[in-house]
Amino acid sequence: MSSMLPVTPANGLLEEDEQRFRDDYEERFAALDRSFDDYLPAYMHGHEAAGDERYAGRGWSDAEEDVRSAWEAKHPDSSWQHFKDAVRHAWERIRR
Repeated sequence: MSSMLPVTPANGLLEEDEQRFRDDYEERFAALDRSFDDYLPAYMHGHEAAGDERYAGRGWSDAEEDVRSAWEAKHPDSSWQHFKDAVRHAWERIRR
């Protein structure tokens, strides 16, 4: 198992957020033969997008296309279809 991410103001990730991402991974993705570290960029992408002022006042259905475009630009070798549920989970977690 990977080590916990450092909790820093720079990444804005709280220990509670990371644990919830790990719990979500265990529930939904662990059986898919990929590690939490493979999913971590997707969780972080959703986390960052949820706090981005460009998406303020926008719901997931309205912002998803832009969030997807940003994902594909940053991670051209990682399928949006494979990681979008992790991105959305983080988005919704932060937006609550």
